[in-house]
Amino acid sequence: MNYSYIELFPTLLIKFDNILSSNELDNIFRILKDKNIKGFDNTLINGRSYFNNEEDILLELGIKKKLQEAVNIYSIQHKFPNIFIANSWFSIQDIGGMLKEHDHPESIISGVFYINVNEDSNPLVFKNPNNIISYTYGSPMVYPERSKYNTDVVYIQPKNGELILFPSWLKHGCDYRQNQYKDRTVISFNTSLTDKCSRVFLQQ
Repeated sequence: MNYSYIELFPTLLIKFDNILSSNELDNIFRILKDKNIKGFDNTLINGRSYFNNEEDILLELGIKKKLQEAVNIYSIQHKFPNIFIANSWFSIQDIGGMLKEHDHPESIISGVFYINVNEDSNPLVFKNPNNIISYTYGSPMVYPERSKYNTDVVYIQPKNGELILFPSWLKHGCDYRQNQYKDRTVISFNTSLTDKCSRVFLQQ
């Protein structure tokens, strides 16, 4: 019997490891901790977020070029035209903090770069865009093993220096798992088809 697989509508995520050294990450963490955070992020519970349209935090930290190189790799793999980092922000979660499920409207690719996390940090959780999959495959008695064809959520435990790129329409959060690590710190960004910074506040 001859057969072939046709995998419909795959979703591309790319994880980059060791983007920066531990010393570089520690230095960035100190800079971010010292910033006077006044912004409000309605996706965060028990945390704070910093976003300033007049300030490019990635340029200030000297890491925009390296993150843009990662975006270029994603773009080539996905057969997108040139895509540019449009805006960026950072967030710091306290113990007990959570990230509500959300997506990133008006962006193409989004990224999250982990600055200060450990095994006690809550995970990054992606939700299957097929919103009826849990009705079909939800019973563990019927489907005791999960595969890429029947899973409804994917959990990624963050590590310092990791960068994760994903399509901006993909819903993500923490599955209501509380953070247990003090000052869980990440930098996030969105992208556009132009290299001019977007003026739209796009939530992480």
